[in-house]
Amino acid sequence: MKLIVNFLLLTILAVSVWILLPETETSITEKSLKIKDTDVFKKQKEPKQYDKPDQAARWLADRRRTPTGTQNPSQLNMAVKRQMHGVEKNLKSGQTLAMRFDEMGPGVFGGRIRGFVIHPDKPGYLLAGGVSGGVWKSTDDGQSWQPKTDFLPNIAIGSMLIDPDNPERVFIGTGEGFFNFDAAQGAGVFVSEDFGETWQQLSATDNPDFYYVNRLARIPGSDVLLAATNAGIMRSDNLGVSWQESSGHQTSGRGFTDLKRDPANSQHLLAYHFGAPNQVKATLLVTAPAGIAGQYDAVPAAFGGELPANGITGEIVLARDNVGATQDACESIKNDISGKIALIERGQCDFTVKVKNAQNAGAKVVLVYQNDNSLPIIMGGEDSTITIPAVMIARTIGNNIINNPGAVSGVVKPATVVDLNRFIMRSVDAGNNWQILNNHGLPIEEVERMELGFAQTGKVYVAVSKEAVDLSGGGTSGTLGLWTANPGTQLQFNKTVSQTNFIERQGWYDLAVAVNPNDANHVLVGAIDLYSSNDGGQSIVKNSAWYPAPGQIERYIHADHHGYFFSPHNPNDIYFVTDGGVSKSEDGGATFFDLNNGLNISQSYGIAVSPDGQFINSGTQDNGAQIYFGDQQNWLEWQGGDGGYSAWDQQQSQYVYNSYVRGQLYGSRTGGLTAEAIELPDTDGALFIQPYVLDDNNGNRMLVGTNKVYYSNNIRQLSNANWQDITGVINGASVSAVAFNPHKPSQALAGMANVNAQQLIKIDGLGSTNSVTKITLDSQVIGPYPSIVTDIRVDEFDTTGQTYYLTLGGYFENRLIKSTNGGQSWFSIAGNLPDIPLYQVINDPLNANRLFVGSELGLWVGETVNGTDYNWLRYDYGPAFTRVMDLVWNGDHDLFIGTHGRGTYRAQRNPVSVSLVKFIATDASCDDDNYLDKGEQGHLMLMLENHSDQTLNQVAVSLNNAGTLTVLDGTKHVNLPPFSRRQVSVKVDLDATASCAADIDVPVTVITELGEFNLSVTPKTAVDRILSVGDFFAGAENNDMMQAQLNLGYSNWVQDSNRAYSGQAGWFASSENNYSDKTLTSPWLTLAGGGNVLSFALAYDLEFGQNQFWDGAVLEMQLADDQTWFDIGVLSSVPYDGQLANNNTAQGHFAWSGNRPNWRQATVDLGESYAGKTIRFRFRVLSDYNSQNTGFWVDDIRLTHVYNREEFVCDSCVNSGNVRPLKGSWYDPKYNGHGFIIEYTGRDDLYYSMFYTYDDNGKPEWYLSYSFLENGTLNDAYEPDTLQKPKYDYSINPAQGFPLVPDPALTDGRLRFDFNNQTARNHVACQDGTERNLDQVALAQWRINNEQQTWCIQPIVSNENKAEPDFGNSWYAGDLDEGWGFSVIHARNTTQTYLFYYDGDGASRWALADKPGLQTGQDYETGFFQIQGYPRDAAPQNLTYSQIGTLRFNLQNTLRDLSTDGFTDFDLTYDGVEGGHWQRQGIPIKTLFPGH
Repeated sequence: MKLIVNFLLLTILAVSVWILLPETETSITEKSLKIKDTDVFKKQKEPKQYDKPDQAARWLADRRRTPTGTQNPSQLNMAVKRQMHGVEKNLKSGQTLAMRFDEMGPGVFGGRIRGFVIHPDKPGYLLAGGVSGGVWKSTDDGQSWQPKTDFLPNIAIGSMLIDPDNPERVFIGTGEGFFNFDAAQGAGVFVSEDFGETWQQLSATDNPDFYYVNRLARIPGSDVLLAATNAGIMRSDNLGVSWQESSGHQTSGRGFTDLKRDPANSQHLLAYHFGAPNQVKATLLVTAPAGIAGQYDAVPAAFGGELPANGITGEIVLARDNVGATQDACESIKNDISGKIALIERGQCDFTVKVKNAQNAGAKVVLVYQNDNSLPIIMGGEDSTITIPAVMIARTIGNNIINNPGAVSGVVKPATVVDLNRFIMRSVDAGNNWQILNNHGLPIEEVERMELGFAQTGKVYVAVSKEAVDLSGGGTSGTLGLWTANPGTQLQFNKTVSQTNFIERQGWYDLAVAVNPNDANHVLVGAIDLYSSNDGGQSIVKNSAWYPAPGQIERYIHADHHGYFFSPHNPNDIYFVTDGGVSKSEDGGATFFDLNNGLNISQSYGIAVSPDGQFINSGTQDNGAQIYFGDQQNWLEWQGGDGGYSAWDQQQSQYVYNSYVRGQLYGSRTGGLTAEAIELPDTDGALFIQPYVLDDNNGNRMLVGTNKVYYSNNIRQLSNANWQDITGVINGASVSAVAFNPHKPSQALAGMANVNAQQLIKIDGLGSTNSVTKITLDSQVIGPYPSIVTDIRVDEFDTTGQTYYLTLGGYFENRLIKSTNGGQSWFSIAGNLPDIPLYQVINDPLNANRLFVGSELGLWVGETVNGTDYNWLRYDYGPAFTRVMDLVWNGDHDLFIGTHGRGTYRAQRNPVSVSLVKFIATDASCDDDNYLDKGEQGHLMLMLENHSDQTLNQVAVSLNNAGTLTVLDGTKHVNLPPFSRRQVSVKVDLDATASCAADIDVPVTVITELGEFNLSVTPKTAVDRILSVGDFFAGAENNDMMQAQLNLGYSNWVQDSNRAYSGQAGWFASSENNYSDKTLTSPWLTLAGGGNVLSFALAYDLEFGQNQFWDGAVLEMQLADDQTWFDIGVLSSVPYDGQLANNNTAQGHFAWSGNRPNWRQATVDLGESYAGKTIRFRFRVLSDYNSQNTGFWVDDIRLTHVYNREEFVCDSCVNSGNVRPLKGSWYDPKYNGHGFIIEYTGRDDLYYSMFYTYDDNGKPEWYLSYSFLENGTLNDAYEPDTLQKPKYDYSINPAQGFPLVPDPALTDGRLRFDFNNQTARNHVACQDGTERNLDQVALAQWRINNEQQTWCIQPIVSNENKAEPDFGNSWYAGDLDEGWGFSVIHARNTTQTYLFYYDGDGASRWALADKPGLQTGQDYETGFFQIQGYPRDAAPQNLTYSQIGTLRFNLQNTLRDLSTDGFTDFDLTYDGVEGGHWQRQGIPIKTLFPGH
């Protein structure tokens, strides 16, 4: 019901503003929410532009600037990580704040992926490499994903290659080298030898030659590995240990961006050199003096004015600012450059700063020369007030001008003839030698990018792009065609006749080619969308629709394609990687669906959290504004395009805000269910992702930064809000951060994106006088570096409002500074933080001396005792090394974390969770069903889990009385190592007057060194469980069987008495006239055997129109201990009707939809795959905003062949004092090596006991006993013949008869146990000075012929130390293979397995396996050991072990079911003179008695 609270008033307040733009102005990444025939667009003053991936990359690159001459950001990140090993040790020593991190998603979409491989021998095994987010692995064909990068998730992965000689070996190339500037540089090549589980950097690639590894190739049958990089074609003869450049060509621009090996001839390779970074260049013509005169290449900046056609002539003068590096013009220029051409060193500060300073000094044009030997680049930046042109030239030219003693004159003009240096190279000797093909490969001009593809026959395809041009009928064309060449010694390329415009635009960024391995004429090509040809490219048709019209959703693939991959297992299965993750076609490319479930690699710019903490608003790169509503897999995209910063009104929660690029905002008055554009007076100077902030104390106030600061005091009016310019244009620069002062409502702050003398702006008299103070940041504090302000925070605890914090971008020192006097002076509090970009800082609301910081390398926490010196430690779990962009507290205990590459996390201050494992009765007069009955006493077993990487010492746990439940124990204390689980036992009593079948909420108090936390557990009480195999059935009449949940919307599931398939009612979910998502979920059910069939009746009237399914219902399933839901409705005998549109919470999913009002019966056969597993399923109904139909009905829900744990009858008990023993293994510490196994048979207080011991020669032997429990004792009368020794008769086939006979050597066998602790602890056997736990001791009295003793025994594993789930039990192979078996001791830290078998003479023997690591459903392999011991009546001696065999287990349940519980194989040979070989192979086993 949480959403009803949040959205209670929304039906009254909801107002939609639909702003329509011409269809031709739709942006690629602005995938608006398609509502039938209406599009929701953000209003803007100019027509929409297509997406700008280069601007998104540049926005981030501006925050990641590095010192001149140092390594790139990826290398610096790796270096910092290597230096932090000592810090990590300190981190785990309890010095920092332990927290619990949970991934919140979004798992409904991915992000940009360029690397992808398919395992050729393991169907469904996939690896995907994101340009942020790292490497992800799927073993179920993309139904779920797991992150596998053990280095850095924020290193861009540009390429991936599977080794043709060893499919477990995979290489990844890092860096994304398709941009026009230094953006996503990498850290070389990495390799995995276990298909992505672990990775190792190839150390020889940690250098500038491998900043951009765009493609990789391997020569099969050799150790040759090749890489196409920005620096050349790098070749290794030893799998990457050492490299040489093999092309012999001096690269330029992007260098080599493609490299492909001919599958028909492994010696034959082709590579493409992208060359110059842009189509339009400039020329610097130095006219005097003669010694340096000449024509030189120049690259125009992305900002400023254009060069006139006839150029700009003048004297070239070196600009000097007389501060620091005096030639970089980062400060105001002191020498006379008025009317001249200003020459400036690239230096440290932003390009816009130096050019603006030159413009202010009167320069006509600016020449910026490189500060190293790199080629000139396009200078990025954002400043609309710069009007003069600026270009970059090479370092050598700049130095020549500077070193010339006299005046230098020249002309800067547009270039007329440009050699872009783009061509195809070829090698026919495995990459040793290369030649440029004739005509540079193709006989055409204006080539932008080429992408190469080989058919299995050796036929070559080349997709060729050009700079996009506008078409007269609308749209753009960036296609130069598809070219082909037949295999041969001379490649002759010819353009196919097709004129299809398969590269609409930005082919420099996204372009892909793939050829069907079984059909050389079937080729896939595309950039924005997918196109295909079945005749070798002669005719090319469009297959996908990134912006689908109604009825085209099955053709939807996210825009911006980077790779197509045919499956080696089925050529009709094709995978596609795009800016939206991974998609797949199973029909050869006709229809598509996403494989992004749990692929959490979204890149958030900013997050906001609803006041109740139940919803998250995240602005994501190229994937819009997303809202979390309770399920990490299913977020709602409430606006498309590039999302930006986010805000949520903390007083009126229906108001939510997000943004598009460059000053465009939108808001919602319905919690994100509708949207309105919010228009600023102007957006000049706004950054690509502009900053804005909502006042936490007054949600009607907002600040927005462009090149000025705008203020609104009625932002809840959304599109009608009023705006006030409160600063005017600030220093001609862009605002990068804004903040309200929470202690001074009339004060606001703004930080700048460029280095200026005044980098912080303070506005007083907010909204009235708007007095602006420009605050100078001392260069002695922040250094003479480019310092973009990334965040401003006013200290929460200094109520004077005088304490500010600033975080700064760049790989420089002192990226976190503080002022305690309102900005008059500043000092660094970076302390031991590495020199990396910082993005956010926030107080700990409970500790004035603690700050959290979001950085390029994860989340840090710092503490101080004096407000000046901070000690910083990084969290090595949760977001780990992920780039943390935003931090938001919800209340005092939950910190939400927005990352740029791994989605959103929630950090909870309490790192300890508590769950109820079971109840264990202590009186044998009460049943042993793990339920606390009326009048019963026993122990609640609680599981405490530490979710942090800190050791938590002396965690105190206490339960409080709750109603008729009384807690009999005091506080329990336990130490919790990092990421560990421990059980604690708490004694309780349920009053005889308690209600039947009651769920009692029992308060639990957990106290750690971090504070006190109040939790609860809910045991079901006073019931008797009927555990039987049968059918689960739920009709709507039984409203407690299925759980209805409203996730989004206004109306939940109801029981409709007017519509039933049978009985009196059916379940009904309405199709609301707004976004909704509601689920009907079964209880957890364990499937018995196999052949489980889910059946139900369904009827529906869900919206369908314009050939498109809009609203729908799906059927999903979840496995225990797995948060992921997956679709099983696709298996239904009543098939889904089609794919939903992408304007709902199940974007593009197949679903039931349309008008099918008559009841139909459906079945889903789950087969054998889930036998023995615990599952639950749910029906999920969802609608979009404009729904007019009725809804969905379901009835008579049945799942066959399940262990039905939900049938209960009332139960009570009268305690009689008949102490119930702890089941499992016991021993006397004095007689180590001997022991007892005690199991309850499940009926009439009858117990089964085994005595494992040694004979007179020290050889292992065992005895067994059956006896009844009375007064806390087994065999209280110590009767004879109660201890037996079996002998195995090999002449009897166990399938035909019982092979055990009594061993005649035993003439008098007796065994008695006394579990009354007060009797035992005072017995002489327990008072012999041996160290024991007297609170748990019992007495074991035994007689074997003439030998008899009384031992003081205790459990080997207490209840608290048992594993969960606990496989500790006796196991055997069923009635057809009786007489032998296992006893398993399953502790949390180890597993001991006793095999009870027989030697060659049939005498009973036992062997021991001891190894940790037994886990549900996983193979457990270890050796069996025979122990040489000492006779039971002799003095204790040392034991010797010798391995005599091997064991393999795979255990899944303790349900006493051969079809589900587990299987084993083992092989061992008894090493005594009697001999004997005992072996079983792959046989099913089950528990001998009910589980613990």
